[in-house]
Amino acid sequence: MKFILYRSQGASVANMKPEYLFEPQDYQRWMKLQEQVREKKKAQQQGKSTIAIRVEEHPLDEALFESVSKRAWTDLILQTLKVLYTAWVAVRGVTSN
Repeated sequence: MKFILYRSQGASVANMKPEYLFEPQDYQRWMKLQEQVREKKKAQQQGKSTIAIRVEEHPLDEALFESVSKRAWTDLILQTLKVLYTAWVAVRGVTSN
C-alpha cells in the first residue's frame, strides 16, 4: 500500500518509497529484514526451475539515505500541499458559481 490516498487525490508520488520516510536506524533494520526475506525465498525456490528477473535494492549508505530521505519528505509535504490546495480551489470554484 504505497500512498494510495495521495495518488487517488492526484498527487505525484511515483518516485517515493515508504521506507525512505523511515529514521536511518529503522531503514537499516528494514533493509536487513528484506534481505532475510529474499534469502528465505531463495532457499524455498532451490530446485524449482522458475525464471524471474528481479531487481534487488541494495541498502543506501547513511549519507545517501539522509539525502534521499530529505527529498522524499520534501516531496511528500509539497504533494500534500498540492492536494489540499487543489481541493480548496475546487470547492471554492463550486461555491462561487
